[in-house]
Amino acid sequence: MKQNIYNDISIYETTYADGNQIRIYEIDGGWHSATYIKKELRNELIFEYMKIASRVFSIQNIQSMCMIGGGTYSFAKYAISHYPNLLLDVCEIDEMSIQVAKDYFYLDELQDDNRLTVFIEDGRDYLENCHTTYDCIFNDAFVGIDPVLKLLTKEFVEVIHLRLNKNGIYVANLPGLVDIKKSKLLLNAIKTLQTAFQYVYLISARSEYSGNRNSNYVVFASDMALSFPDALSFDIQKANILLDSSI
Repeated sequence: MKQNIYNDISIYETTYADGNQIRIYEIDGGWHSATYIKKELRNELIFEYMKIASRVFSIQNIQSMCMIGGGTYSFAKYAISHYPNLLLDVCEIDEMSIQVAKDYFYLDELQDDNRLTVFIEDGRDYLENCHTTYDCIFNDAFVGIDPVLKLLTKEFVEVIHLRLNKNGIYVANLPGLVDIKKSKLLLNAIKTLQTAFQYVYLISARSEYSGNRNSNYVVFASDMALSFPDALSFDIQKANILLDSSI
């Protein structure tokens, strides 16, 4: 397939570690999203952090979910195709992304897509102004390879908590260093979540593409105790609570 460039975006194909061909959506040199090309695999997850995030469906019966950041809708395709009772709202600020997802990442093949609603809107603006509550909110919003800071602050964490149903679960994909002690932003985000949620869990999603120093982490937060045998310990004594005024 010929490489396509949209400003700082590249779309190309390569062979994944499992031997299957995948199509990559790359922004600023980082893998932003991907899909398997083989038809029977197109609604399956590739990235480790998404596989970890999908554990939320085995924790409780998730009937409603809001995603902040759609990308090329890899997680949305998986969720809708695997969980027939799920209603999924996706907030995606980039209007072009949904067309890219249809043209190159098989979103147009999704069955039962009437259960998927896309809001071309800033995720924070949507949740601050809507009256809907969800069983799960999944934050997967990035600018290039950097998290959106206004989605990590105490003020927004309080909004997330308000928009979750009782015992609802918040999930966030966050970057960090393999050495958690040096991951200042990650630890600050965890401490900020603890201002609103009784339980916060951290799981490493490091893959062969993470490099020697960098890693992805998945954070789960809830007022309900959860069980994750691979949850990591962390020390937030020296971390700071993130505020709108500090970003």
